[in-house]
Amino acid sequence: MRVRLCLLVLAVIAQPAQAAVTASVDRNPAMQGEAVELQVTADGASPGEPDFSSLQSDFNILRRSSGTQISTINGQTTRLRTWTLLLAPRRLGTLTVPPITVGNDQSQPIALEVLPPDPQAGQASPAFIEFTADTTQPYVRQQVRLSVKLFIGGQLASGGLSDPAADGAVIEQLGEQREGQAVRGQTRYRVFERDYALFAEAAGPLRITPPSFNGELRSGRSPRALFNFGGLGDTRTVVASGDAITLDVQAPPTNAPAGRWLPASNVTLAQRLLPPDVEPRVGVPLTREIVLTVDGQLHTQIAPIDLPEVATAQVYAEPPTGSTQVTADGNLRGEQSQRWAVIPQTPGRLSLPALELRWWDTRSNMPKTATLPATTLSVLPAPSASAPPATIPVRAADDPAAPDTPASVSTPQPPANTWWPWLAAAATLAWLLTALAWIASRWLHGRPLRALRQQQMQHRHTRKKAVLAACKAGDARATRTQLLAWASLRFSEPGLTRLSALPQLLQQAGASPTLLRESTTAIRALDQAAFGSKTSGNWQAIAALLPQIDALKANKSPAETMDLPPLYPA
Repeated sequence: MRVRLCLLVLAVIAQPAQAAVTASVDRNPAMQGEAVELQVTADGASPGEPDFSSLQSDFNILRRSSGTQISTINGQTTRLRTWTLLLAPRRLGTLTVPPITVGNDQSQPIALEVLPPDPQAGQASPAFIEFTADTTQPYVRQQVRLSVKLFIGGQLASGGLSDPAADGAVIEQLGEQREGQAVRGQTRYRVFERDYALFAEAAGPLRITPPSFNGELRSGRSPRALFNFGGLGDTRTVVASGDAITLDVQAPPTNAPAGRWLPASNVTLAQRLLPPDVEPRVGVPLTREIVLTVDGQLHTQIAPIDLPEVATAQVYAEPPTGSTQVTADGNLRGEQSQRWAVIPQTPGRLSLPALELRWWDTRSNMPKTATLPATTLSVLPAPSASAPPATIPVRAADDPAAPDTPASVSTPQPPANTWWPWLAAAATLAWLLTALAWIASRWLHGRPLRALRQQQMQHRHTRKKAVLAACKAGDARATRTQLLAWASLRFSEPGLTRLSALPQLLQQAGASPTLLRESTTAIRALDQAAFGSKTSGNWQAIAALLPQIDALKANKSPAETMDLPPLYPA
């Protein structure tokens, strides 16, 4: 018995101890553009969940999953817990997978080599991104053109490309995504290109987060192949990220024009008088329209025009309107149109003052001035004005040698009629009756109109509360549905089905660049979360942004369009 007991003790001592937490990767070294699978295993005695936050310094976590395996051998039950993460290395070189802690136990660190492809060995990166800017020292609010090229060296099954981002800047995509082919080394790639316009809001260093790609390439293996590990069927995961760009944003130079700061590549001013063929008269309004075109700016960033006063006319300004287009060379062109109703007060010469707009030419790096010359019009008397009595020279009867002196000779008038006061009184009474009938009809018409407006406001308020409730509950799909329903009422867009249309509605409503950027990020994140994909931001920030969005000047509702037309329609 003593011999058996000693042998049993020696066997237990000689058996290697199994670590409570282990970590391993599916490949080492890994090539640039390849995703690495990290598997962490812990026995059932290790309580709690692992903390993977330490991985984010060198890796992007693309996907994670977990599971539990229970096995019974000779009456002994073993319980293992496994966490599987798909990691995308952030850089080349030797990266460290830090120890993963589960309960009181830790795994051993792993040194992972990430190597660039070796063309001499026939290696090629499966995917990579070229991210460039046309200038690294722009002025504040000067357009910076960003170029993104995604190269895919295989048959793409699925994937997503994120947009560049920067705090303290407005970024807009230019046009649509383009697709083509290119050869790098001995490998033919499928190329996806996007262009963006960036406008920095303040001077100083500005770091632009590069776009990243996460996709699946067809590997050519059968989904049931023996060595098809990972459960991804006939695809393999590839990742790519561009290099970050840092801009040195310059303040306006000392010789910049005073007042508004407008950096652009070209600025033009043009005007139209409406209606074009009508002679101006006293008391009859005409419209002066000035169109400001700026190459290299969004129309939302163009300040309204200040028109000088006109001494002999009353001038009423209308709110400016604008649009932004992409030119043939791929740059932005903002156009602002502004109208003034001009009502002449006296006959004679009416001078519409000249207009000068000083701006900064980003091509020649010099100040320039766009001018609009003054316009002189000949104003006729009011249509109801009567001509003064004519004067003719006459000679005094008692002095033939007297010089001619002007005397007023009145044209003989017909005898006054006695019935015209009664006719004027009847016309006045008829006018009063017509006005009373019109006021009564408007009041009766306004009752259902006011009820309809109140009903719409209550319906919109109910939808807004539903958005906030769904957002608080963390239900992305319900939040998306309620947000679309609320936005349809708020911006008078019936049948709104795409969240991607909301940023344009916010821009048209005059949202500030900061509100537009934060709302666009939250809306994009909500759309991604609602369909189960990886989010690129905090979609629940919509709850805090919704009151600001609701306070914007929205499009008129259908009930509001039933009001009277404007006094001076265009």
